[in-house]
Amino acid sequence: MICTACSNEPTSTAPYETRIDEIQSSFIAQVKKKYDLSLEAFGGSMMDNEISKISLYFEGNNHLKVNEARSLYVTLSEMLLNNINQDKVVRPYLHDYPFTIENFDLRLSFYDKQGRRVSEENVCLIFYVKKKIYYCAYNPHAEKLGDELADLHEETYEAALEATRMQLESPIN
Repeated sequence: MICTACSNEPTSTAPYETRIDEIQSSFIAQVKKKYDLSLEAFGGSMMDNEISKISLYFEGNNHLKVNEARSLYVTLSEMLLNNINQDKVVRPYLHDYPFTIENFDLRLSFYDKQGRRVSEENVCLIFYVKKKIYYCAYNPHAEKLGDELADLHEETYEAALEATRMQLESPIN
């Protein structure tokens, strides 16, 4: 047996790695408790003692219109970004400070209670790519694989942030 990269020595974890794991774990627990969203996948990019990206994918049984989906997406994004940027242990290791939406890959997908996509008038997937947030709906009339998602809306993160702030500041009728 030849083993070229084996070691019985325990690998040490840098303090910022432990701390970013704690921040993410706390965030994941808050999201589960407050919004009933479950973690589907996670990852990121941490090389050369730098945290350059965090990826978190959640799923839930929510039936949301674009305005509600926007508010949820912005709320979750801002919550985690604030937690990361305020942490003094992590801050020196951030590739970009402040950490922004460009450093955070958040995806939210929604299914009904039977595990099927939510109805076509509701958002079934939200994600950020190439400087925009995309809100997609399920297209039950898709004729070929790959067409089962239909674009409902797209906007910059800044526009979503402003719309969410305005929605929170407007008086309730």
